[in-house]
Amino acid sequence: MGVIAFQNHEWDAAERYFRDALDKVQVTASIVIADKWEPLLNNMGHTCRKLKKYDEALAFHERALVLCPQSASTFTAIGYIHSLTGNCSLAVDYFHKALGLRRDDTFSTAMLGNVVERLMNEVSPYEGAPNDVPPCQPLTTNTTFTYESHVLEDMSTIADIEMDITD
Repeated sequence: MGVIAFQNHEWDAAERYFRDALDKVQVTASIVIADKWEPLLNNMGHTCRKLKKYDEALAFHERALVLCPQSASTFTAIGYIHSLTGNCSLAVDYFHKALGLRRDDTFSTAMLGNVVERLMNEVSPYEGAPNDVPPCQPLTTNTTFTYESHVLEDMSTIADIEMDITD
């Protein structure tokens, strides 16, 4: 019934059905829930996510991960919640774990690209990096410049290169 309610976008009803089932499982299992109940925990997590109860959703998915630690879909679900809550670094970690288990997961691949792009816009490349990129002047023809490079500092190797830019 919970799955049908979820598919019908009746999130509150789905939550009620899943919580009722989970309560019955916990009474029967007393201390440890068998791994066959991992889908119930994930369904509960998905439902809580739809209701924007992100902390609860995360807790249910983490419990599911304890039961089945090699579940790519659970890693994806946790990564998705982290991306929704703005924890982009954690989201990247979980999407990588999911893709490590199931390389052809198109959702994880797309979300990983999305989250990495968000991180690129939010995180500076190094401490103290300027926010603005200085303008680059185009080189004109027949411009000569010298490039000095310390190839290996401990060997003090310096290379001087002169280049002519021509059409």
